[in-house]
Amino acid sequence: MGRLEFRVFGAQLAEQRAALGKAFDVVERETREDLYFLGGRTSRAYKLRDGQALDLKQLVEVICGYQRWDALGFCELPASGAQIAACLDDPDNLPLPRSTGSLDALKVSTAFSRSGYIVIKVRKSRTRFDVGPCSAEMARIRLVGRPDTWTVSIEGKNAASLNQLKKALCLCELANQSYPEWLATLYPL
Repeated sequence: MGRLEFRVFGAQLAEQRAALGKAFDVVERETREDLYFLGGRTSRAYKLRDGQALDLKQLVEVICGYQRWDALGFCELPASGAQIAACLDDPDNLPLPRSTGSLDALKVSTAFSRSGYIVIKVRKSRTRFDVGPCSAEMARIRLVGRPDTWTVSIEGKNAASLNQLKKALCLCELANQSYPEWLATLYPL
């Protein structure tokens, strides 16, 4: 079962970023480049993580304003189409050849693109924070040909704990939006 998530996007989010940085300890910093494959539904997210692995998540439900995303599979690349289909719980909709030949990041991206998906390169500079029973992150996002933006997110299993954190980070008046939903506003399908 996935965790509950609340994520916001904006050009600055200075107040939220400052609140995170002052109140909590940094757990991890990383910069990576992910490819998101946008298809007809923003409730399903195919993502190629840093060119190394393909994963699939699905929005299962919304609880108290939080989105619950469940992982439907993860497959390290290179792998055959058959291996990827066995890893990802989406065998009928996966736009990859079922061959036994090896598929790398470029071949996977090309297959998604040829099947009508929009392929979006997202460069993320993320900072994750230790927030007790929850987790939080802020990330600077770079998209080709667009101004940089920020995202702040919180995740956890308990809505009550998330509500406290949401209030502490001044997120209450902002709209919860997933990466696929946000990207679809920038790159309409």
